[in-house]
Amino acid sequence: MNNTPTEQKPVTPEELAAFVAELNAKIKAEFTRLYPTLAVQADYVPTISANIDDANKPATAWGQPRKYVRIIKSDRSSRSAYCFIEIATGNILKTASWQTPAKHARGNIRSPWWGTALNVYGATYLR
Repeated sequence: MNNTPTEQKPVTPEELAAFVAELNAKIKAEFTRLYPTLAVQADYVPTISANIDDANKPATAWGQPRKYVRIIKSDRSSRSAYCFIEIATGNILKTASWQTPAKHARGNIRSPWWGTALNVYGATYLR
Protein backbone atom coordinates (compact mmCIF):
# COMPACT_ATOMS: atom_id res chain seq x y z
CA MET A 1 0.00 0.00 0.00
CA ASN A 2 1.55 3.28 -1.07
CA ASN A 3 0.07 6.24 0.80
CA THR A 4 2.35 8.78 -0.87
CA PRO A 5 0.68 11.30 -3.18
CA THR A 6 2.40 12.19 -6.41
CA GLU A 7 2.57 15.88 -5.49
CA GLN A 8 6.04 16.60 -4.07
CA LYS A 9 6.37 20.01 -2.45
CA PRO A 10 8.02 21.05 0.82
CA VAL A 11 6.00 20.94 4.02
CA THR A 12 4.99 24.35 5.34
CA PRO A 13 5.00 25.17 9.07
CA GLU A 14 1.21 25.59 8.88
CA GLU A 15 0.77 22.07 7.45
CA LEU A 16 3.04 20.66 10.14
CA ALA A 17 1.18 22.48 12.93
CA ALA A 18 -2.18 21.22 11.62
CA PHE A 19 -0.80 17.67 11.38
CA VAL A 20 0.50 17.78 14.97
CA ALA A 21 -2.85 19.12 16.26
CA GLU A 22 -4.79 16.35 14.45
CA LEU A 23 -2.32 13.74 15.66
CA ASN A 24 -2.68 14.88 19.28
CA ALA A 25 -6.46 14.56 19.04
CA LYS A 26 -6.18 11.08 17.49
CA ILE A 27 -3.72 9.87 20.12
CA LYS A 28 -5.77 11.25 23.00
CA ALA A 29 -8.89 9.47 21.70
CA GLU A 30 -7.02 6.20 21.11
CA PHE A 31 -5.24 6.33 24.48
CA THR A 32 -8.55 6.98 26.23
CA ARG A 33 -10.09 4.00 24.45
CA LEU A 34 -7.18 1.68 25.29
CA TYR A 35 -6.50 2.87 28.86
CA PRO A 36 -9.69 4.45 30.29
CA THR A 37 -8.52 4.45 33.92
CA LEU A 38 -5.18 6.12 33.13
CA ALA A 39 -6.67 8.64 30.69
CA VAL A 40 -8.57 10.31 33.55
CA GLN A 41 -5.25 11.68 34.78
CA ALA A 42 -4.13 14.31 32.28
CA ASP A 43 -0.40 13.73 32.81
CA TYR A 44 -0.70 10.09 31.69
CA VAL A 45 -1.98 10.99 28.23
CA PRO A 46 0.93 11.29 25.78
CA THR A 47 1.31 14.57 23.91
CA ILE A 48 2.95 15.08 20.54
CA SER A 49 5.11 18.04 19.63
CA ALA A 50 7.44 19.13 16.87
CA ASN A 51 9.95 21.91 16.51
CA ILE A 52 8.06 23.54 13.67
CA ASP A 53 10.88 26.05 13.16
CA ASP A 54 13.05 23.12 11.98
CA ALA A 55 11.02 23.05 8.76
CA ASN A 56 12.19 26.61 7.99
CA LYS A 57 15.87 26.20 8.83
CA PRO A 58 17.80 25.78 5.60
CA ALA A 59 20.83 23.98 7.00
CA THR A 60 22.31 22.39 10.10
CA ALA A 61 25.23 23.91 11.97
CA TRP A 62 27.67 21.94 9.81
CA GLY A 63 26.12 23.05 6.51
CA GLN A 64 24.01 20.00 5.63
CA PRO A 65 20.46 20.71 4.48
CA ARG A 66 17.75 19.64 6.91
CA LYS A 67 15.81 16.68 5.65
CA TYR A 68 13.51 15.77 8.53
CA VAL A 69 11.46 17.18 11.39
CA ARG A 70 11.44 14.94 14.46
CA ILE A 71 8.00 14.44 16.02
CA ILE A 72 8.36 13.88 19.77
CA LYS A 73 6.03 12.01 22.13
CA SER A 74 6.10 13.16 25.77
CA ASP A 75 4.39 11.59 28.74
CA ARG A 76 4.96 12.09 32.44
CA SER A 77 8.76 12.09 32.68
CA SER A 78 9.92 10.69 29.35
CA ARG A 79 10.34 11.80 25.76
CA SER A 80 10.81 9.64 22.72
CA ALA A 81 11.01 10.08 18.97
CA TYR A 82 7.52 9.28 17.66
CA CYS A 83 8.17 9.58 13.92
CA PHE A 84 9.91 11.78 11.39
CA ILE A 85 8.42 13.97 8.66
CA GLU A 86 10.46 14.42 5.51
CA ILE A 87 10.44 18.17 4.84
CA ALA A 88 10.77 17.92 1.05
CA THR A 89 7.77 15.61 0.55
CA GLY A 90 5.68 15.34 3.73
CA ASN A 91 6.36 11.60 4.00
CA ILE A 92 5.90 9.98 7.43
CA LEU A 93 8.87 7.82 8.43
CA LYS A 94 9.18 5.36 11.33
CA THR A 95 11.99 6.02 13.79
CA ALA A 96 15.10 3.87 13.76
CA SER A 97 16.55 5.82 16.71
CA TRP A 98 16.24 9.24 18.36
CA GLN A 99 18.20 10.85 15.52
CA THR A 100 17.52 8.60 12.54
CA PRO A 101 14.41 7.69 10.57
CA ALA A 102 13.91 4.23 9.11
CA LYS A 103 13.78 3.74 5.37
CA HIS A 104 10.53 3.70 3.39
CA ALA A 105 7.61 6.07 3.91
CA ARG A 106 4.68 4.84 6.00
CA GLY A 107 2.34 7.54 4.66
CA ASN A 108 2.14 11.25 3.90
CA ILE A 109 0.74 14.08 6.01
CA ARG A 110 -1.16 15.40 2.98
CA SER A 111 -3.04 12.17 2.28
CA PRO A 112 -6.48 11.73 3.86
CA TRP A 113 -5.53 8.28 5.21
CA TRP A 114 -2.33 9.27 7.08
CA GLY A 115 -3.95 7.95 10.27
CA THR A 116 -3.41 4.36 9.10
CA ALA A 117 0.35 4.97 9.20
CA LEU A 118 0.39 6.00 12.90
CA ASN A 119 -0.89 4.67 16.20
CA VAL A 120 -0.40 5.53 19.89
CA TYR A 121 3.13 4.14 19.84
CA GLY A 122 4.48 5.62 16.60
CA ALA A 123 4.63 4.85 12.90
CA THR A 124 3.46 1.38 11.98
CA TYR A 125 5.53 -1.41 10.47
CA LEU A 126 5.30 -2.05 6.75
CA ARG A 127 3.10 -4.99 5.82
